[in-house]
Amino acid sequence: MSSTPTLRLDHVGVAVQSVAEAEPVLLALGCERTHREVGPGGSFVWATYEFEAGSASRLELVAPVEEGEGGADGPIAAFLASNGPGLHHVTLETDDIDAAVTAVADAGFETVDYAEHEGWTEAFVSPRNPTGALFQLMEYHEGYADERGGPEHAYVGGERLGSATGSGPDSESGVAATDLETEGVGPETVERIAGDPFCARLGIELRSLGPGRATTALDLDEGLTNFHGTPHGGAVYSLADAAFAAASNSHGEPAVALETNVSYLAAADVDGTLVARARETHRTRRTAEYEVVVGEESAGAGDGEEGGRLEGDNERRPESGNGDGEGRGEERRVATFRGRVYRP
Repeated sequence: MSSTPTLRLDHVGVAVQSVAEAEPVLLALGCERTHREVGPGGSFVWATYEFEAGSASRLELVAPVEEGEGGADGPIAAFLASNGPGLHHVTLETDDIDAAVTAVADAGFETVDYAEHEGWTEAFVSPRNPTGALFQLMEYHEGYADERGGPEHAYVGGERLGSATGSGPDSESGVAATDLETEGVGPETVERIAGDPFCARLGIELRSLGPGRATTALDLDEGLTNFHGTPHGGAVYSLADAAFAAASNSHGEPAVALETNVSYLAAADVDGTLVARARETHRTRRTAEYEVVVGEESAGAGDGEEGGRLEGDNERRPESGNGDGEGRGEERRVATFRGRVYRP
């Protein structure tokens, strides 16, 4: 089962017929309104209130837009028609929404309405769970606060999760990505994938990312060895799994692993660098399969999908000469990893 990413209570949402009519109740309780805007789709409006700037004591009112402007057909109007005014949702901020969705799915619960908006990505834990509550999982993007009162009012504690350590493709809080090459992948998707804290802990570097493909690398040292004095199989697996996860999530939709297997072919040298190259081999609307080849990097091996072929790829090649185009190095294959994913 996957580990749950960092989560914290962001606010509690209350559905009302009219923000203007309900607002005096919150003001009487000592709240101050910090923001108001029309929600995605244009059928409802939300207003945010806080007891103290930057605190976790925050409430939100959500209401249909004025009659005649499409509010009668929106989700808030439908909720009010069935339930009347009252608690609508509990919003939890996360620093990795894809990991949060995976953790919920691994626990056997359903998430719905995954959507990426300008400023944030969200998904909802279906209220068809034992609590009966609708939980909104929300990951803020950089810049969300710019038109929403600034970080002091937009985020709990004045900072979005992950920003305190500078999350993002070039951050130490995520996958090292100093020279990250991306092509055909949205910036929000790149940020999420490059912000994997587990990979950062191991020192796994994300080198390239494209639709259905990814390259990761890991510098080996004695801290990653087993009691035989050779690189630990868990480190090799983690490197391959990181490339697998990056490639399978590169399309912008969350993908969760269904099954994986790895074949260890040779022991790598300590103090060298391992490179894992993942590629999509089959894809349907809901599932996809990937192969990841892990090898030792040698001088002159490229970082991209085409550079640095591995021994045993397609055909056996002589040990001398690169045989694969000028400037491409030879890499000795260490492991082959295969995995299958499901897109909820």
